[in-house]
Amino acid sequence: MSTRPTVRRLVGEDLASEQMLALMREAAGLPVVELRRIIAEELALMEVVGTGLQGAPTSVAAYVSRPDGVVLEYIAVAPELRGGGVGRVLVDALAGGAEPVVAETDDDAVGFYRALDFDIGPAPSDPRWPGRRRYRCVRRPLPERHVPRTAIPDDDVLL
Repeated sequence: MSTRPTVRRLVGEDLASEQMLALMREAAGLPVVELRRIIAEELALMEVVGTGLQGAPTSVAAYVSRPDGVVLEYIAVAPELRGGGVGRVLVDALAGGAEPVVAETDDDAVGFYRALDFDIGPAPSDPRWPGRRRYRCVRRPLPERHVPRTAIPDDDVLL
C-alpha cells in the first residue's frame, strides 16, 4: 500500500538546496546561471510547493494564482519518483481542483498533461526555447476533483 505524498510550501532552505537546482534543471532545462536567477527572482514572486524533507525537496510546483485560475510555471519530480503519482498530487493540490490550471509546455512534457486530463492546444513560441513546438494545457475543474484548500503554513500539509 503506497501513501499519498505530503505536499507542503517550499521555503528558503528548500529553494537554496542542490535538490531544488536539480529539479529546476528538469523543469526548465536551462543553464545553471539562469536557473539560479529563476530560483532567486522568479520563484520569489510565485507560490512554490513540493514534497520531500525540508532542505531536500523531491518535487516542485511553482505557480501563480489568478482570479480566473492557476498558472503553473514550473513542475518537476525527481527522476526516481516519476510514475508514482507525485506530479498528479502536485497538480491536484494547486487549486484544490476548484479552479482551472493552465500550463505551457513542449513535446517533452505534453504526455504528462494529457495523462492528467488537461485539454491540449497550440501555444505561441517561447524565446527561452527557440524552435520548440509549444502547447497550452488547460485542466478544467470538475466537481469530483474539488478538495477544499486551506491556508498552508510553511511546514504543514497542503492536502
